[in-house]
Amino acid sequence: MKKYLLKDSASKNLIYHWLRSGIQHYVSNSRLHWNDEDSLCGHFFSSISGLCSVPTGTLNIRSYKVRGRGPAAREKKLGADGLGLISIKTQGADLAGFFLFQAKKAISEGQQLRGAKAECSTMLAHSPASYLLVLMPAEVKMVGAMAVTAIHSADPTLSNLPYVGFPRFMTEQVLHGLMLEPLAQLRETLSFDLLQEVSHVVQVTGGTDETIEDAMSTLNKQLGELDLDLVDHQVQ
Repeated sequence: MKKYLLKDSASKNLIYHWLRSGIQHYVSNSRLHWNDEDSLCGHFFSSISGLCSVPTGTLNIRSYKVRGRGPAAREKKLGADGLGLISIKTQGADLAGFFLFQAKKAISEGQQLRGAKAECSTMLAHSPASYLLVLMPAEVKMVGAMAVTAIHSADPTLSNLPYVGFPRFMTEQVLHGLMLEPLAQLRETLSFDLLQEVSHVVQVTGGTDETIEDAMSTLNKQLGELDLDLVDHQVQ
């Protein structure tokens, strides 16, 4: 019987190197997007998104941008810039979930992250699976929102927070089934605003991996023309 993906070191290593390759692509062009935080965040997720197949299963990463325009924007209500959408499939597991993230850019670990504490506190009111995503020129760090809210400063620096690199966050936490809010079994306590965002996730099932990728490519192009904010697919 095949080893369970979440405990298989060989598969974890393959996924880690796949993620590192995505980070290297992000780094190679991060300066071109640096002046606009939304553009930088979009560049990061486009660099690490996609389907990674290993001998024991698959990992799929997508993202969803929360609408931030207007005085009643859900970005302000959620405290989040978007949702990270994760799907893990193995012979013995089928895990689909999401995490909220607030993105901040920083040149160095000593730069203050303006408004991070308040935004993380707002995110935690909607889901415990909430994170501060710190985009740097040559790396990307993740910090649990709970750790950010525990800091005395309203504008903490990364050097004062318990951070990990994004590849390590994925392999050491997410691949163990931790740190995600389930998509299939949404808690009744989820807020109206968060439920409204999650309801926009589109799921495409059936066919081969290649067929689904082609379908999603066409669908994303059509949705883009309609100015919608969506995105996720799960391979079955």
